[in-house]
Amino acid sequence: MRILVTGGSGRLGQAVVRELFTHGHRVAVLDIVKPRECVCPTYAVDLSKTKALETHFESVECVVHLARERFPYTETGFNTETQHWDFPDPFGDAERFNLNVSMINNVLAASRAAGVKKIVCGSSLAVYGFYYPRTAVQPDYLPIDEDHPLKPQDPYGLTKLTGEKLCDAAAASSDIQIASFAIFRSLYRGASQAHFRTKREAAHPRHRRTVDLYRCARCGARVSDRPRN
Repeated sequence: MRILVTGGSGRLGQAVVRELFTHGHRVAVLDIVKPRECVCPTYAVDLSKTKALETHFESVECVVHLARERFPYTETGFNTETQHWDFPDPFGDAERFNLNVSMINNVLAASRAAGVKKIVCGSSLAVYGFYYPRTAVQPDYLPIDEDHPLKPQDPYGLTKLTGEKLCDAAAASSDIQIASFAIFRSLYRGASQAHFRTKREAAHPRHRRTVDLYRCARCGARVSDRPRN
């Protein structure tokens, strides 16, 4: 299968590309920057520019969308003194929100125009609203499942929820099969997993248990109800 991976220069993207190669797929990568070592055709493309995407989606059978602009507060915004999240850059977060939403919208549009039939879109457990809340949040019930209300309060969680809604709309209005999946630390192995665990727990230790409690809630793909081909 010919697969296009956006954000393939990042840590997760490179892991996905290597995994796809082991299963014999033909892979190409779109990213704003190229990695130091390109294991497949890699193109420096700004996904927020629609015209730049057209030729790269031709003859593609599946798209894996992992590209994003990181929100700094998700790494450094937890205030250990107040035990709350700080959002010190609201205008920057607004720009990052707009960029991330435009990227996924453009990827969906380019996929539909090129006749792509399968899309895998990286989402996050942040869509539930438990990761970076502005106010205290409690789940409606336990254990968390696919039917639990999604109530993100922060720009990153709202970005991912908006992305899922765009995917739902695209799947409902076409024959594209789309799966949104949550990315969490257990996807990383060995040293990489230890690196992410140490980094997250140092930034906001209160969430060590929260990650363990909710991390499996969306491990199943959220696929449209449309029949499979």
